[in-house]
Amino acid sequence: MEQNITENSLYWIKSIIFQGGRLLAAEKIKYAPYAITRMEEQFFLNATNKAIRWVTDMKEQGYLVDEINAFLSVSSITSFTKLVRNKREHDDEYFGSKQKNEILSDASNPNSKLNLKVGQSVTVHRDGKILLGGTVDVHEVINATRELEVHLRNKQHELWKKKSLGDIKNVEPFLAPDELIAK
Repeated sequence: MEQNITENSLYWIKSIIFQGGRLLAAEKIKYAPYAITRMEEQFFLNATNKAIRWVTDMKEQGYLVDEINAFLSVSSITSFTKLVRNKREHDDEYFGSKQKNEILSDASNPNSKLNLKVGQSVTVHRDGKILLGGTVDVHEVINATRELEVHLRNKQHELWKKKSLGDIKNVEPFLAPDELIAK
């Protein structure tokens, strides 16, 4: 079980980094079609949500508790990712015929007197940040993910080393690659 939880946690953590890179690249395309950036944002939120679920399970089993707690303490990760992801996943309920009321998030700039409330479908660009739903800071999530990835990779190597009779070279083809997709 430990091996499976570690592998899946690492997979989804690496997916955040991969998808975050795609999202940041899409944001840099001048006049990028709205659908492209919107799609990349949704995939980023989905990867983040899946990673949260897997690492939470890992923590509940007693593995890498301090490291995972540090990751989960990042406000962009725990407080808002699920809210923004779920709202965007079910946007038909808000913008379609059902017209459910949307919870607005405070996306105000602390350095300004302007008070800004936005729905989770809005992406705010401010001071070099990309804030999904006005609250999920893409760069903050990616940075926290990179820190946790190091611990997960070390845990993966530790587990595989036990299986490899002490020589990690015996199992290197099974370890998570540096990149999810070869270039």
